[in-house]
Amino acid sequence: MGELICRDNLEVLCEWYAQGKREFIDLIYIDPPFGNDVDKVWNLKWKKIEDYTNWMYPRVFLMREMLKPTGTFYYHCDPTASHYVKMMLDMIFGMENFKNEIIWQYFMGGKSKNFWGSKHDVILFYTKTRNYTFNVQKVKRYLDFVPSLKDSSKNAEVGKDDIGYYSIVSCPDVWPIKSVFNMSKEWLSYPTQKPEKLLERIILASSNPKDLVVDFYLGGGTTVAVSERLDRNWIGIDINPRAIELSKNRV
Repeated sequence: MGELICRDNLEVLCEWYAQGKREFIDLIYIDPPFGNDVDKVWNLKWKKIEDYTNWMYPRVFLMREMLKPTGTFYYHCDPTASHYVKMMLDMIFGMENFKNEIIWQYFMGGKSKNFWGSKHDVILFYTKTRNYTFNVQKVKRYLDFVPSLKDSSKNAEVGKDDIGYYSIVSCPDVWPIKSVFNMSKEWLSYPTQKPEKLLERIILASSNPKDLVVDFYLGGGTTVAVSERLDRNWIGIDINPRAIELSKNRV
């Protein structure tokens, strides 16, 4: 099941709330516009970070109301806003329901000569309660030694590829995943498009087949495209008609 909605997400959330809809979503991922992205989409100028968090607070508050008790929430932002956003999310979800600050590491874009290159985004991971869906994801950890039974953990899975020897471990909170650029196979010429591998990891970890995944800032449609491929139900919402059109073509 899939549904695309071209409206301001606050209108949709208020409408659901007025209809008495509560606790029906398994996973929410959002990548809201910030700074120049907001200017482009809504023609607004944020003079203070308070304007941004005040704008987002009622939306996220209502999103939490729509999450099942076992539901999970991911907020994608950049390092200039992540610490302010975390304070807002702590108030809405409770500090005890903060699970991870995930670092998405990439290498595309320019590099400054005056400071360290800014090559990561932040994804803040919250749950609604202590009883939530989480399926451990496994990744390769490359080794600086040749593994043997003596060196490997009990029942560890080890191997070798073109890079070197590796073991299979539970995924940590730093994710080196290539971003989408104009020569990528996934490229749709949408400025905030996120790679499918990034959303695949989140969806596999925090939902099961037939669960409902909702993206309230649909953008390039990666969330719904990956949800469709992974046999999840989904809803995508965006105020930008182009985001809806791109998503239709992807699913």
